Amino acid sequence: MHIGQKWHCVDPKCRAELIVTESSRLVDVDKPRCGCGAEMKREYEKPALRRAVASTGEGQGGMTGNKPAWG
Repeated sequence: MHIGQKWHCVDPKCRAELIVTESSRLVDVDKPRCGCGAEMKREYEKPALRRAVASTGEGQGGMTGNKPAWG
């Protein structure tokens, strides 16, 4: 769990929500549990679009010149 993440309870009777204010040091925990015992899910975050950056292809594992990258 990371600072700023929003989680909500999946139980329709509960629907508790939380915002993480301190990072968790637990590594093996996939999803937290609500006080009611139900699993919590992270709120959907819309993917951010990034501008593509043109590269020369050298040192990137891509093709350079007319030679194939594998030979």
